[in-house]
Amino acid sequence: MKIGFAFLVYRDIHNQQIWRKLFDGLLANDHTILSSCHAKEEFELPLLPEVSFVKSIRTKWSEPSLIEAQFLLFADLFEKGADIIYLCSGDMLPLPRSKGFMSFNEETTFCLQDKFNLEGYSDSVQYDQSLAYSGVNQNKWNYDIFVRNGFEIAWKDFEKQAMFFAISKNDFKAFTAKAFEENFFNRLIRLVPMDEYFWVNLFILLKISFRSMPNYLFCHKKTNFETQAQNFRLCMINDEMKDKYMFLRKIKQEGAEIEFI
Repeated sequence: MKIGFAFLVYRDIHNQQIWRKLFDGLLANDHTILSSCHAKEEFELPLLPEVSFVKSIRTKWSEPSLIEAQFLLFADLFEKGADIIYLCSGDMLPLPRSKGFMSFNEETTFCLQDKFNLEGYSDSVQYDQSLAYSGVNQNKWNYDIFVRNGFEIAWKDFEKQAMFFAISKNDFKAFTAKAFEENFFNRLIRLVPMDEYFWVNLFILLKISFRSMPNYLFCHKKTNFETQAQNFRLCMINDEMKDKYMFLRKIKQEGAEIEFI
């Protein structure tokens, strides 16, 4: 199987030695590794020489540019022959179970989060920024506006995903064949600029099935710290977490290297 890794980062892929061990383990099991990176500017990857850089576009949090950058990565790797692609961040780590999972997984996989709570979410910075960008009045952010734009979906049916997920070649082909009809992709991206709501609901709207895996990714809920360039310590990650999840990100730690793979 040809396994793709799409790194969407700001300026680095951290803990390269851990990714190197994962790549080598997959190569030893007769898989092919394909890897691309989107970053503000190119940087050195001494332990991951197989990673190539796609043309960079300006990206900003809670804007369609992040989705567009993800699409560029997917298109690049599927064109190179990938069967499945794992979207990864610069501060993301593969846990021990990930190698076995990747060896057989051929399905698009999302880690679904709590349902969108419109009333409770309305005061958040992300919600306000997204509404301001898309020009949608808060009182009209509802079923009607989607119907008027050709999408028959109600908020109660919306899902929220973790930003990072896996997408299969067949699903990407099905998505591209359908999503660009009548400018579908661009119409939806204007209404749902937040990437955590875009891809999974795009699949739902297009009636493309996917795997929902709650233990795909563990993401620390307290994000009031810089996650880029953080080091990770084994003592902060208990055995239950290592045995349960496939990937880990946003854990603020300092100190020694760890042996995951």
